[in-house]
Amino acid sequence: MPEQVMVVGLERIQYEGVFSVAELFRLIDEWLLDKGYYRIEPKHVESAKPEGKFVELELTPSKQLTDYAKALLRIKIQMNNIKDATLETPEGKKQKLNQGSVLVTVSGVLETDYQERWESKPLFLFIRTLYDKYIFKSLTGGFEGTIKNDVEHFKRTVSGFLNLHRYTT
Repeated sequence: MPEQVMVVGLERIQYEGVFSVAELFRLIDEWLLDKGYYRIEPKHVESAKPEGKFVELELTPSKQLTDYAKALLRIKIQMNNIKDATLETPEGKKQKLNQGSVLVTVSGVLETDYQERWESKPLFLFIRTLYDKYIFKSLTGGFEGTIKNDVEHFKRTVSGFLNLHRYTT
């Protein structure tokens, strides 16, 4: 089984107001593509309620760092009471947006031996433990820094997008 080290705990972004759901999803997809992450979507739930639409989305994108290590993000998006809203821009154009509350959580994990090459024999497992503890430790520090930077950049990008809509209303 691959070894997983939690590099960045649960980071939260909360927003309530006017925004575009489609643009938010497009922004996240583009960010993942730009950073080299492979997008995996294990859960997508949508339901209509009288007070508005509920959307829950889980993403587990991963990026291969080496043959031995990969970066794994855990992103969860929950949207409540999503309703359609129409706003008029300063130029007089009407813009279709959504209104509701959004909670985005993200965490970063470093996964080593994800191909399970060192799991076949107990001796290999012992050697892997020594390798991780003494030899690979200097490299994992750099990988952990990469994951921390990616999570921080993701958080700044999404919160910047959401806060942008505060000033357009």
